[in-house]
Amino acid sequence: MLRRSLLSVFILLFALVANAQVARWGLKPTYDKITINNVGMFVVEKDGKKGLYDQNWQEIVPVEYDMIRPFSDGYATLFNDGYFMGVVNEKGKINNLFDLGFDVRSGAEDIVSGNLLVYNRRNGMNFYRYIDAEGKTTSGPYALAYPYSDGYAVVRRFTNERDLTQSAYDIIDVNGASISLGEERMSNVTFASSFTNGKAILIIKNKFYTITTEDTTPQLMYVDNVVSRKNLISLYDNWFEVEERADGTYVVPARNAWFRFDQNMKLIEYQMGTGEPVSLVEEAKVLEGEASPRFKPYKQEGGDAYGFSYKERSLLPPQFDDVVYVDDRFSIVRVGKYYGVLTLEEHAEFSFVLNSQSDIGFLHRDRDVTLTAYLPTFVDALTTKIESHSPMCTLIPNSREAISNVEGNFITYKKCRLHIPEDLSDKVQTYHYKFSVHYDDLKSEVYDVVANEWYQPYYNVTLSNKVFQLSSPDDAITIDFEVTQTKAERHDEQIHHKIVEVYEKMNDGTEKQIDCTQHSETHYSFQMSKIESDNAVFFIRVHETDCPIIEFPVTMHFDIPEPVVDEEGDVEPQNTTVTIEAAHQRVRPKPVFNANKGDEAPKISVNQGNR
Repeated sequence: MLRRSLLSVFILLFALVANAQVARWGLKPTYDKITINNVGMFVVEKDGKKGLYDQNWQEIVPVEYDMIRPFSDGYATLFNDGYFMGVVNEKGKINNLFDLGFDVRSGAEDIVSGNLLVYNRRNGMNFYRYIDAEGKTTSGPYALAYPYSDGYAVVRRFTNERDLTQSAYDIIDVNGASISLGEERMSNVTFASSFTNGKAILIIKNKFYTITTEDTTPQLMYVDNVVSRKNLISLYDNWFEVEERADGTYVVPARNAWFRFDQNMKLIEYQMGTGEPVSLVEEAKVLEGEASPRFKPYKQEGGDAYGFSYKERSLLPPQFDDVVYVDDRFSIVRVGKYYGVLTLEEHAEFSFVLNSQSDIGFLHRDRDVTLTAYLPTFVDALTTKIESHSPMCTLIPNSREAISNVEGNFITYKKCRLHIPEDLSDKVQTYHYKFSVHYDDLKSEVYDVVANEWYQPYYNVTLSNKVFQLSSPDDAITIDFEVTQTKAERHDEQIHHKIVEVYEKMNDGTEKQIDCTQHSETHYSFQMSKIESDNAVFFIRVHETDCPIIEFPVTMHFDIPEPVVDEEGDVEPQNTTVTIEAAHQRVRPKPVFNANKGDEAPKISVNQGNR
């Protein structure tokens, strides 16, 4: 038996470890849409409803909400049927606040500085307040309020308990306390914006001022930062009106400038004097993954479907209709019209053992051996199937056994039917069988399983008579031989009919068939005469149904003595000794079968195990 060298075993085992990775579904393709939010969670959509999953594939929010806002201060707000339902933290704890009866003003859906701006309507008026994640009021109510920004919020406080139509601007901190404007009085403020990048704009007595989070003392605003009466930014007169645009933004005009604010009264654009408008709005950042150098999609030339490779080696063959997002660990893909998330398990593997790692000796065209595929724990052996990609190998479905318990997770085909390879010899050689794994609606690439194989003849040929005495080289001799079974056991129950033929090899290299007579089931004979060579070669060939031809070369050596001349000059006849023996080296013709060779499988892995 051939044995692999220690170096070969090391190389094969190293390859097995180096290529150990399996792709699996993190989220199966059952969703109408999947995106990633600002904290890396998966926002899944199904039938118009949304839910959240984290990157450990744990459900954070069930698919029950119309809208789930991005996380802010560790919480996301939830909405259903247009109503504010509550908040959820990043661990999935949902605080249901629906019964409090609050609404959330558009654009103010996030918790900022621990406060969420809500309102309720009473007697035809909106009353605004700030609540925490538990629904407890932290400050308010107010006649008008905007979300916190940079740790402060702009509100309009009620100034007359008997006349709720009277209110005044105020700026409060996270505790609801008013800030100080130094010598200026808050009652003189006729407009106040939210803070943007640490700065807010006030209008006091028709002049524009700025305050910062570091210094709340109002500072006059000038065009081009040149301090002069001419460059002072002020109103046209003491009265002004905030202009609401169709896009929901607000414009505050000045005599020599204008300012545009968003719906939360944060500055987004302005123009000073005759200068160019300045925009403070950053372009929306679209979360797009960049295909990593390890886990990335590919298309085959001329194909429409996507597959995935890992470290430049094919991992999943093309089977996905679209790839939406890819990073180093997972990818959002579309299968048909539904979306799912693939993830990569770098330290998982499929491994195969063929015929218990022993060599395989063929007797006939088919040989039933055992194939076992060992699976990662997350792959369900009961629903997983193995597919053969070798034309010389057939897996018999009813011989399949699946085991999935604490002792192991594997599939065994008791009848992995191997068909004798076309180039198989009677010496041990390696042969490659190729298999893929169909699991969880995924198809793996093709794995290469190496087996040691050789042809084990079922018949032996034994010469009954090996030495002949001929009075003349031209005399005919009758050669008897027995065709007997070897000690090898058959591995099938079929009846195989054998054909025994004899050929002589001519001097010009051609072959001449010789008539062969069968005397019994095992006893055969043939005659040879007028042999042209002193060292003739003939072949006894046994051809059994669906088996390669077994060829037994036999040499025939003639020992012709020197002629003896008597006293009278006559040549005395001498016997010629003919010795027949089997050739030391068996060389048999390459068998021909009608098996088609499959395509070469990609370099994936593995061997059949350590020998």
